[in-house]
Amino acid sequence: MLSVNQSVTWTLQNPSGHGKPPTNATLNPPMGNSTTFTYTSPLLPCSSGPAPVQVEVVATTSGTPAQVAVLTVTVEQTPPCLAALSAFINGKNYTSCPPPGTLISQASRLPLAQVGVFTQAAIAVMASGNVPLGVPPFTWTLSGSLPTGFSLVPGVDTTSMTLSGTPISTGCSTFQLQVTDANGGQSCDPNVTTSCVPTTFYIAAVPAPLKVQLPSYPFSYDGVPYPPISLVGSGGVLPYTWVQDPSGNGTLPPGLGLSAFGSNPNFAVVSGTPNPGDSDSSNGAGSPNPGFYPSLLQVSDSQLPYPAVGEVTLQLRDYTPPPPCSSSPPSPLFIQPTGPNGNGGLVGANSLLAESYMQGTYAFMMRGFDANQPTVIAGSVVTDGNGNVTSGVVDTARGTSSPQELPITGGSYALGVVTSSGPVTYNRGCMTLTTAAGTQTFDFTLGGCSNHYSEGGAPATSDNACGMLQNSQSENAPAGTFTTGRIIEADDGSGSSAQLSGILRAQDTSSFSAGLSGPYAFGLGGWDAATPAGHYAMAGSMQAKSASLASVAADINDAGSLSTQLTGGSGTLGAADPNTGRIAATLTVGQASFDLAIYMVSATEALIITTDPLNANHPLLSGEAITTASSFSSASLQNSHMLAMGGVASAGPDVSIGVLTFDGVGAITGTIYEDQAATLGTTTVSAIYAVDGTTGRTPFSAPQVGQTLGAHAFVAYLIPPPATLIHTDCSNPASCVTGFIVGIDSTAQDGVLEFQTQSVAPPPPFNNRFVAGDFVYGSSENLDSMTTSFEGDVFGQPSSSAVTSGSLGTAQFPFFEDASYCLQSECPLLITADTRQGSYTVNANGTGTFGGGTVVSVTNGNVVFYIDESPANSHPSVSVAEQ
Repeated sequence: MLSVNQSVTWTLQNPSGHGKPPTNATLNPPMGNSTTFTYTSPLLPCSSGPAPVQVEVVATTSGTPAQVAVLTVTVEQTPPCLAALSAFINGKNYTSCPPPGTLISQASRLPLAQVGVFTQAAIAVMASGNVPLGVPPFTWTLSGSLPTGFSLVPGVDTTSMTLSGTPISTGCSTFQLQVTDANGGQSCDPNVTTSCVPTTFYIAAVPAPLKVQLPSYPFSYDGVPYPPISLVGSGGVLPYTWVQDPSGNGTLPPGLGLSAFGSNPNFAVVSGTPNPGDSDSSNGAGSPNPGFYPSLLQVSDSQLPYPAVGEVTLQLRDYTPPPPCSSSPPSPLFIQPTGPNGNGGLVGANSLLAESYMQGTYAFMMRGFDANQPTVIAGSVVTDGNGNVTSGVVDTARGTSSPQELPITGGSYALGVVTSSGPVTYNRGCMTLTTAAGTQTFDFTLGGCSNHYSEGGAPATSDNACGMLQNSQSENAPAGTFTTGRIIEADDGSGSSAQLSGILRAQDTSSFSAGLSGPYAFGLGGWDAATPAGHYAMAGSMQAKSASLASVAADINDAGSLSTQLTGGSGTLGAADPNTGRIAATLTVGQASFDLAIYMVSATEALIITTDPLNANHPLLSGEAITTASSFSSASLQNSHMLAMGGVASAGPDVSIGVLTFDGVGAITGTIYEDQAATLGTTTVSAIYAVDGTTGRTPFSAPQVGQTLGAHAFVAYLIPPPATLIHTDCSNPASCVTGFIVGIDSTAQDGVLEFQTQSVAPPPPFNNRFVAGDFVYGSSENLDSMTTSFEGDVFGQPSSSAVTSGSLGTAQFPFFEDASYCLQSECPLLITADTRQGSYTVNANGTGTFGGGTVVSVTNGNVVFYIDESPANSHPSVSVAEQ
């Protein structure tokens, strides 16, 4: 307080004479006439530091002339303020609450807390610049409320506190903290510059991130429709919102887009047709990675105030489609290896032609659609080990057209595919066949080396074929040759959309002279002549002898029209062609009568197609016959078997796989996975079976309350496995087929039972070590004209840190695949694709996943049945991977 002896006017000014004095000072009376004046200094913000502040007090009389008195006052804050409190959680300290609806992703490092996750952070007094730390001990004062689930715990001394807790709900909480030191100094909020107030903290609690399942996916090719891939989100609250990278830093290849379907979609689909020319110029012509498109895709849910967020990145490349198979001149895709390691061989200084690993006579069978017509192809080719097809024959039945049996007048094949990522895969190739009808091209992947070649106990056919040795003339020679494969048609037939996939088998030509002899079980599937075509399934048993078929028993399902427990059928058998193993045959059972072309693989296995034109009396069918027993009992079916079958429901293709365990008396347990045009189901099986002692016919049913067989009842014709059979014997696929299936409902299922285990262990239990090395895979049966045909190779690598999981593909050898990419009613050029890496799991009973994402699978160690259950895949098929 200042006093004078007469009334004066009081004012303030800066000592420099420039600028204004502190405006938040208190003057009493405010700028009035009085003999006394009181000046109260403001509480200075901590950013001002500890330096004193000066102000001039001016007293002016009202007389004339006016008299002026000036007094300089030095103001020093006591006690001094302290440094700001500092707290960082997950690397970020909010200065305000994010607005409702803000997407806070894990990548942004913004969330201070996540619902359900324990979080903690140290809040400490920190010296900064001119602001002192203060004199301990410190006293902490909290105002407001901590978020529910959080608490403040003293640190090791009074300079810090620990904020910790687990949020139970989303939202943003606000509270204040202030620290007072031993001298009364106080901390100030560094975000407030006009006064010293407690520090305000904001804690945003966000939901757990959404999970995004990403399947294995191929690269894209200019002008080639991309096979739709589904990204499936889970968690949170529907509906979801899917967007490409909101930052704009990454995009899909031009022509591809991200789309969500349905009113409450939990999945989105990447699809489209890459723009021509982009593989060479887009995304930075001349850049280090032209045609490379790392694409961040983000999904968020409908929670408020802060949605849950999930993210996934596609590593896409866009290429120019490679040329089709050609060996003269060689296509850039196919090479003749040179150098000592040209084919992975380790013997001598000379290389071998990759084609030398495919020599001899091979039978093949494919089924599917051509120009939307049901089509089957079967045949036999003779390969010379040098890339030439020297002879053979092809049977083709396409829709209502007249079937054709055509000699092969020329052809070529090539092995060793140079992939876009550099390595050569020696078990992949292509073949062209020339007949009087023109030239057809096929892509295939091979496996099942005749010498069971392996590295470290696992087949390694992609990089080393079947190994190398030196023959008696000290020349390098293949140590073995490929015996099995998956094959697809790689051209468009007669200018239309060919969707054909199937199998390739090395033939035992020494068995041709004796022909077929003994009891066989058989299974056939295909289509009738209705519009639209109905699925047709048939399974049975028969006795082959001399030039006849006898004791034919069968069950037939023509799109739900059943003919069951048929017996007394018969037929004829011609002689097997000595070069191709082709047999012309007929078969009649019940009211059904068929002309057949049978291609012997060996004395115990044959491939079959019907050769009647498709009409009201004759379906178009294909399948297999395998030697079976001459008598049967309940003990013919025991232990664990895998199941794979497919038919057609009103909604579309309906496929199932599973594992069934039989007690050898009449009871069944197990699990079946079904996919009916993207509608999924899983059944825990409890049912019964009964075996006919003469025919091997075995119906499966669930007649008791509480029993179930799943969506489809079925009948099987058995092939009892020998007691000594183990899973590695399945490298000869026919050795492990234990029955052919025909369904008895309107979907007309056809399929197989396959050996999984004997009563001795191991297995079970299965683990990831059963899925190791190269697997040749492909689609089994196309159940409509929009089902993609594909074949390829993938290397399984068990995890070293877990017993149930592993990776499919490596950085050097990802998935390699040839596929027909069909959208709408068209199927464009088949291409060679390098897909990305995937994963697999194996449970103790052999169920699991194969390829990651939405795939379900069952395995016996050498064979895997799997289904892509992607919600975007309304045209599913059973796929088979085998070694």
